[in-house]
Amino acid sequence: MFNQITLEHCPGLTNLLGDNERIEELMKLSPEAILLRWVNYQLEKSGTNRRCANFNSDITDSEVYTYLLKQIAPLDAGVTMEALRVTAVTNCYYCSVLLLYPSLWRFRSCKFFFYLSTF
Repeated sequence: MFNQITLEHCPGLTNLLGDNERIEELMKLSPEAILLRWVNYQLEKSGTNRRCANFNSDITDSEVYTYLLKQIAPLDAGVTMEALRVTAVTNCYYCSVLLLYPSLWRFRSCKFFFYLSTF
């Protein structure tokens, strides 16, 4: 899959170039570094000040995922930022998913989510 990261397959790579950086320099980065740069590019476009320095500790609260999904999802996908409005649910994966995708609310099974949704 990573061998598909070429300018031919991904012309948008030029958006990831830094000031005075050439595409050849970008292509020398590891696939993970290119992906990290793409994530941060999308986060910047989304308007948040949040950035991701690594794929370990920086994604544990799912805030980066929330901004990323909202930024790249089609407008009619129903992706919302609701997960960021209720900070108590960040420890519950199922609640976070349900808040991101309200169309799945009918499948809610988490008692904690049910309690929060009654407010």
